[in-house]
Amino acid sequence: MEEFERYYRKVSQFMPLLPEAHAMLGFCYFYDGKIMKAEKAYQEAVFVYPKVFNFHYNLGIISLKRENSAKALEHFKNSVEVSPLENIQYVVNARIYKPFFPFEKQSEDMATTMGKDTRDVYRRAYLHILGICDETKDYQTMLVFARRGFAGGFLEKGIAYYYAGRASYELKEYQNGAVYLQEAVKEGFHYAQTFYTMGLCLQALHRLESGPALLAAASLTREGKVFKLE
Repeated sequence: MEEFERYYRKVSQFMPLLPEAHAMLGFCYFYDGKIMKAEKAYQEAVFVYPKVFNFHYNLGIISLKRENSAKALEHFKNSVEVSPLENIQYVVNARIYKPFFPFEKQSEDMATTMGKDTRDVYRRAYLHILGICDETKDYQTMLVFARRGFAGGFLEKGIAYYYAGRASYELKEYQNGAVYLQEAVKEGFHYAQTFYTMGLCLQALHRLESGPALLAAASLTREGKVFKLE
C-alpha cells in the first residue's frame, strides 16, 4: 500500500486540481490506518470538487472512527445531497477510475451496475444518518431524512416508516406516528420497538383498547414469539 501512497501523493502534488487523486490518496491512508492524513486528503478532494458522493461519505466514516457523531452526520447529509446521476457521471469520467470500468460508458451493463451500486451506497448513508439521529435524539432531522430516503427510493418502506414513526412520537405528533408505525408493521417490520412505540402513540391518543395490546406485543416480540397484527 505504501507504493500506492507514494504514487497518489505524487499525482496529487503535480495535479492538485484532480480531486480523485486526493481521494485515492485518502483511501490509501485510511487502509493503512492513517486516519488524520486520510481525513485531510478527502477534505482536499471536497475542496476541489464537492459534488461527489464518496468524498463526503468517506469523511463521514472517518468521523465515526474518530467518534465525532456530529461531524459524521454533517458529512453523511452532504453525501446524499449529491445528485446520484451527477455522481455516476463523475465516477465514469474520472481518469483514475477508468480502469475499474472497462466497458463503454453508455452500455446497459454500466447503467445497471452503477445504478444498483448507487442505490446501495446511498441507502447506507441514509441508515447512518438515521442511526446517528437516533443516538443523538435529533428527531426532527430523523423525520426529514426518513421521508426523503423513502421518496428517493433509497430506503425500504418498512425502515423509512419505522424511523418516521419513532421520530413523530418523540416530536409528540402521535397521530402521524401511529400511522407510520402501522404501515411499517404492514411492511413486515415486526420488531419490539415498532409495536412498543405504536402502543405509546395510541395511548397518548387515548385509544386505550389498542395501546396495551401493542405494548404486550412488544414484550412477546422481545421473547422471540410471533405477533400478528390483525
